[in-house]
Amino acid sequence: MPDAETLVFDSQPPRLPNALQTAREHGIDIVLVDTPPRSADAALAAAREADLVLIPCRPQYYDLETIPAVADILKLAGKKQSLAVLNAIPIRGDRHHQARRALEGQGIPVCPQTFADRRAFGDAGALGLSALELNPECKAAREIQLAFKHVSRLLDMPISLNVRKPVIRNADKPESKTPGNPKIRNVA
Repeated sequence: MPDAETLVFDSQPPRLPNALQTAREHGIDIVLVDTPPRSADAALAAAREADLVLIPCRPQYYDLETIPAVADILKLAGKKQSLAVLNAIPIRGDRHHQARRALEGQGIPVCPQTFADRRAFGDAGALGLSALELNPECKAAREIQLAFKHVSRLLDMPISLNVRKPVIRNADKPESKTPGNPKIRNVA
């Protein structure tokens, strides 16, 4: 396997604790767990293991109506630190301000950095990349960098964003070892 800083692998909710333990044993210090929308089992399993729960949310009713259920999951997980991240923000209008007020009214903190509805996100995703990997100089990449800095500060992590294409694995055991003394930060 090539030397890589980023591994992507699949793990079902019941196996998530073991997968995270394996990641720790292999020197992985940052883990992002992406769960399917409206899947309480997966969300609860990830939230229980997380240092920070990121809640992606578009400023529309379909996303906002799930927030009470998300708040319940956070309570079941032990009142984990959480942060809503508003994305697909229309270029015009104030829906994101309304969504921010609605989220904060439910007790969910909101990231000061939002993600606009930019073509770079969709174009990059179609190529299996992030907007930052596709074009590090674009506005979408800058939004990613600013959100990463905010999350890094919340987790008291060094701010370093090295961009490399991820190595995809469909297993619960990553095969990479990263040198150093890892400080595990699970972000669901």
